[in-house]
Amino acid sequence: MRIILSLRYINGMTWQQIAFSIGEHDERYPRRKHNEFLKKHRFNEKEQNMAV
Repeated sequence: MRIILSLRYINGMTWQQIAFSIGEHDERYPRRKHNEFLKKHRFNEKEQNMAV
């Protein structure tokens, strides 16, 4: 996941470029992993804010 985020936000690569650089041929794979990661961590962030 760290690689996908770095390639996207630090290197500014497109989803297609990211897919090829991690050995995938379909840009949907890194995009899906990215979206799942953000969805999971946004939920956890909301839980932490409610606990404070």
